[in-house]
Amino acid sequence: MNLLAPTIWDIALGLATLAAVALTAISLMSVLRSDREGGVVLGGILLVLFVPVIGPIAWLASASRYRALARH
Repeated sequence: MNLLAPTIWDIALGLATLAAVALTAISLMSVLRSDREGGVVLGGILLVLFVPVIGPIAWLASASRYRALARH
């Protein structure tokens, strides 16, 4: 067994970390580009940064619902 070669768990953890960082970055861009009021934007930034995976998912879900309601 080669101790220097990454195991499948190392690769999986690296990919999960990369996905979480990408999701956070996409969510932050969405928050900053939104046309909502200042307090909502601040709350969105705090949600995305301090609730690691659920926060970005919650923001993106609410942002898509907000856009759908704004069209009608």
